[in-house]
Amino acid sequence: MSRPKALVRAVPLLVLLLAGCGYQLVGKARSLPPDIQKVAIVQFENHSQKPGVERTLTDAVKEEFIADGRLTLTSGETADLLVTAAIRAYTLEPVTFNPSDRVNDYRLYLEADVTVRDLVRKKLWLKQRLSTKTDFRVTADVASSDVAESAAARHGSREFAQQFLNLVLEGF
Repeated sequence: MSRPKALVRAVPLLVLLLAGCGYQLVGKARSLPPDIQKVAIVQFENHSQKPGVERTLTDAVKEEFIADGRLTLTSGETADLLVTAAIRAYTLEPVTFNPSDRVNDYRLYLEADVTVRDLVRKKLWLKQRLSTKTDFRVTADVASSDVAESAAARHGSREFAQQFLNLVLEGF
């Protein structure tokens, strides 16, 4: 068989194989059964040393599910899925220093154990530890450094929420 004829036969076969590979765009696929429509997200437990981080992280996860729209946020009584989490760490680690040995940048680590229960089938759907890190700059002004840390905590919480949403809805 000549090369052009082999190529003509191979291209349609390749197209058919690729068409059935199951590839989907991120944000469109669902790894959950179709009858799972509503999710309840309870206030996360805070086992870290940082007061209030549980509200920031819980709110970020709720906002991410609402913005995504594939599941409806609801109360525990009507939910198909129940999300709980325990924040294990809120850690600040110095990253860079100035010539006077003062910290210029910190890295904020957030870590939490997340659990998702399928209330329809009465089984555990997911149990995993997730983490995120965010860098932020500090200055000699304590107030502006506190603002920078709060902004980093919100940013890290949003990244955590996106990671968690992808894990729940898309399986990665």
